[in-house]
Amino acid sequence: MNEIRDGHYTLGNAYLREGQYDEAVEHFELAISLDSNFIEAYHALAITYLQQQRLQDAKDAAREALRIDITYQPILSFLQAIEPSIPTTPQVVVPTEQTDVIEKPIEKEDIPKQEETPKQPNPTIPPEKEKAPTIADDIDIDTELERGIIFLANKQYQQAEAAFKKVLKSSPNHAIAHYNLAQSHMETGVLTDAKIQVDKAYGSTHHTNPYNNF
Repeated sequence: MNEIRDGHYTLGNAYLREGQYDEAVEHFELAISLDSNFIEAYHALAITYLQQQRLQDAKDAAREALRIDITYQPILSFLQAIEPSIPTTPQVVVPTEQTDVIEKPIEKEDIPKQEETPKQPNPTIPPEKEKAPTIADDIDIDTELERGIIFLANKQYQQAEAAFKKVLKSSPNHAIAHYNLAQSHMETGVLTDAKIQVDKAYGSTHHTNPYNNF
């Protein structure tokens, strides 16, 4: 049964990448019908609904995922992106039936002080030459990709392009980022750049090029 479920999920993702959203929804829903706790399918379904401009359906699918796991970070990031009022960190409710004693919170004075060791400068590199951290060093590829997809669905093409380019800076062969960046370029009428990105996506996946008519 899991093989059939996973097959529908894989097909759904393939249709999603190619922009065939009705077919993607059909396969994600079939996967969920076989496993009502398939959280990844709910996540993909929420993204697909958003691409179809079905905002409420996207929220409902995301909430179904949180019903399964309230700490599932991809869905929390998704909801935060489309509805910033939602907290990014889920609140954990501690049951009170099992104990009547509330532990005293740790006060600042209760924590033993540790002697700090002063940071020594690198002896071989002058301080002004030390490398500063960059945005690319800390990027979460999945989160940035999801942000780009959401921007694209909301027709915020400049923001979408910026997000996809961040993903590609960290992962130059990321086929989905190339594909969605091509979509952004198409929407803004920059067909030459779109063709370049499609060729790169095709080279990364070796799948059929959906834009052979360019």
